[in-house]
Amino acid sequence: MSSRESLLPVTIWSDFAPMDGEDAGGKNGSMKGSYKDAKGRERWSCNDALAQKLKELHDFLVIGNYEESHAARYPRLAHMISRHAESIEVMDAEGRIAQLPGVSEVIEEIISEFLATGTCRKMEFGDEFFSPPPRSVLELTKIPRLGAKTARTLYQEHGISSLRDLGEALEEGRLAEVKGIGKGMEEAIRRSIDG
Repeated sequence: MSSRESLLPVTIWSDFAPMDGEDAGGKNGSMKGSYKDAKGRERWSCNDALAQKLKELHDFLVIGNYEESHAARYPRLAHMISRHAESIEVMDAEGRIAQLPGVSEVIEEIISEFLATGTCRKMEFGDEFFSPPPRSVLELTKIPRLGAKTARTLYQEHGISSLRDLGEALEEGRLAEVKGIGKGMEEAIRRSIDG
């Protein structure tokens, strides 16, 4: 079994609802999965979904203490892909992902894995430079204004790896000692946890 086959098959599109003006069935767009944005430009739902996964990969790597200069490529790539005029899914099926600017063989493989399975080996298994944290650390970055670096501090220095852990630390008053977390952030955390 190849390492790609060992990834659980999941569709990444299930996490994404149609966006404003989008018709998932393709009735309003010229092609299935496309929509017009507020400026009238054709966009692709699959590109948006992939861009979101690449942003999550960046956060995941930063939280897990991966070299930030290497992780920084993923948000830039996400931005470019979300605005690409052609469906990345179609490009992948045709073996043309390497034609995208700045896409190396490694990045091409990550993109293909995300499209095929909804995840990638780097997030599941890490590599020689990175041992992945628990996936639950991504819950921390869903809190407004709590970025990957603060989430890394919470995880690496305080053992907080989920919203549940964060809520417990908040209730116990342990967040007061965390650099980057003041009263305003504590309130944002409380609002996010309380729903």
